[in-house]
Amino acid sequence: MSVQSAGEGSERRPVLAYAGPEREPHLRGGDVLASGFGMTVGAWLVAYVSRMPLVNAPGQVTVSAMLTTVFAGGILTARYSRKGILGAVLAGAVSGLLDILIVGSILHDKASGDTGAGSVAPAAALWIAGSIVLNALVAGAGGMFGILFPSPRRVEIRWTHVIALVLVVATLPLITAGGLVTAFRAGLAVPDWPQSYGYNMFLFPLSKMQSAQGNFYEHAHRLMGSLVGLTSLTLAMCLAVGAPSRSAALMASLMCG
Repeated sequence: MSVQSAGEGSERRPVLAYAGPEREPHLRGGDVLASGFGMTVGAWLVAYVSRMPLVNAPGQVTVSAMLTTVFAGGILTARYSRKGILGAVLAGAVSGLLDILIVGSILHDKASGDTGAGSVAPAAALWIAGSIVLNALVAGAGGMFGILFPSPRRVEIRWTHVIALVLVVATLPLITAGGLVTAFRAGLAVPDWPQSYGYNMFLFPLSKMQSAQGNFYEHAHRLMGSLVGLTSLTLAMCLAVGAPSRSAALMASLMCG
């Protein structure tokens, strides 16, 4: 905001000239964060529905559906981000990093079944790298299609607003999942917190999670809550970094707690 003078002669009144959209602070990397979190929310929602006890789709179907979501996210990222294919690849990597929160449950089952529970830690690095690389490649493949029809309005997109929209979209399934916990009386299915039956919450074996209907609804609700919390924290950090005023930065800091 700047102060300009208006009128002629000796009477000049100050006029407040607000910065237009083109002068708003630019959040570097906002497109990657918004797209990465958006891909993750979509993929997790697909995984939740496909692994519900009422559906219980095969693991291959669930993984394929999640990767399809990431592929579609890559298309949209390359279409709307000025980074094009690179933006899609980076967003896919962010999504793969966030997926570690649920990959841990599969990792624990796999490692325990192969060589015992003690092998989880050595295998973790390989699974983490695999999740990041796979999602980045799939999103990049989608980006190769999205770049063919770039949006003419990509310069106008306010990516902080998009992150806020992603947060809203992520919160709605969380509320629904909470309703299912109540509906199926699964509120105490997993009695301890932040651990789950003594396991690290993000390493709770998928086999135990699906061994009982209540376990799935309660633990899945916890995982979705973690994603929503990370999205909220990311939004607050983005607002603090790109805030046009100290008051906005202070509000963002309060959001972080």
